[in-house]
Amino acid sequence: MSVFKKLKEFFILPFSKKVPTELLGEADQWAIPRNSINAQSFIVSAGVGRSITFEEAIIKKFDATVVLLDPSPTGVETMKKKNDTRNIDFLEMGLASQAGEVSFGLPDRADEGSFRKGGKGDGIVFECISLADLLARYGKNKIDLLKIDVEGFEYEIIESIFEKNLEVEQICVEIHHNKVIAIDKTLADAALLILKLFKHGYRIVYNKNMDFTFSKQQLLAKAN
Repeated sequence: MSVFKKLKEFFILPFSKKVPTELLGEADQWAIPRNSINAQSFIVSAGVGRSITFEEAIIKKFDATVVLLDPSPTGVETMKKKNDTRNIDFLEMGLASQAGEVSFGLPDRADEGSFRKGGKGDGIVFECISLADLLARYGKNKIDLLKIDVEGFEYEIIESIFEKNLEVEQICVEIHHNKVIAIDKTLADAALLILKLFKHGYRIVYNKNMDFTFSKQQLLAKAN
């Protein structure tokens, strides 16, 4: 049995809950429970990369506003090419556990262009904001949907949710590890993160490879 199959057997299936979902996006896809967001939802998406089809699908279907964050040249260039930015509030900043200047590493694949979590030795620094500061900035007390595709920063961001007792109803996240990109997290760390989310009341409602949607149990009663 492969390592990923073991992960799926022991850390995905037991923590999953079957509910009606809707798949959104094309190049980048996640599924969310039905009736879990609407036009008034506070939606935060960190990591633009080369595509925002998931966010564009949300805007088209729900007429919701999405706060998008990405400080990287790749993400900034993607947003510059967008002719229609209605319902998008783009911040040229990263999302991390602490606000301020944060070290990033160069993309492992230059053609793909995703800047990853790095160290001081990498010599790349971008301005970042924390979830707590983001909530304060917009005068909100909860996030209805958080999407994080942030090349290794997801671990500290999710830990900050627990540590600061932030209210985040659902999380779409790609969980990275060192078999995929050059970060210090292993598949064991990924499994531990899934376990922590379960202990804090989240259930897996969508999974494809290492892309997950986690939803709070109380939200799932609305999915019909």
